[in-house]
Amino acid sequence: MDEIQVREPLPTDCEAIEQITRLAIADLRKVYRPNQKALNHLSKIAPALSQLVAIKADSVAGTAQYRIEHDCFILTTLNVLPIHRRQGVASALVRAIATLAASAGSRCVALYTVKETGNVDIFERMGFRVVQENETDFFESEACDVLTEVYMEHAVRVT
Repeated sequence: MDEIQVREPLPTDCEAIEQITRLAIADLRKVYRPNQKALNHLSKIAPALSQLVAIKADSVAGTAQYRIEHDCFILTTLNVLPIHRRQGVASALVRAIATLAASAGSRCVALYTVKETGNVDIFERMGFRVVQENETDFFESEACDVLTEVYMEHAVRVT
């Protein structure tokens, strides 16, 4: 198995990041899509986002965006190319963000996910725990009558 390296993106990574994001969003759109309220929120937080990429076999295999809010690093996106899924790419990105959070003195890495995507189980395997579940008003779906937004946290050890 190829080693996975995580780093900040380079200008030459833009096309790969766009492709990864496009493919990941296509999978999610089978379950839900953001409404105008969610798009407005994303636009508002965009300037505060930082990004990392995961490199596997000399190419960008995944990407994550996060922001710092209070005493947590909030993971806002985590996307992996379909051919690299289930190979540790997402875990490597989460570990890198957890390391940054610990170094900054933050108490956790947190995220919001939509329960109906099946991602809660994936994040639990990475060490996240469910803190809260609520019906969401940020997304809409043709496949589900109700969508549940799940807030999850992963504690980090401050270094």
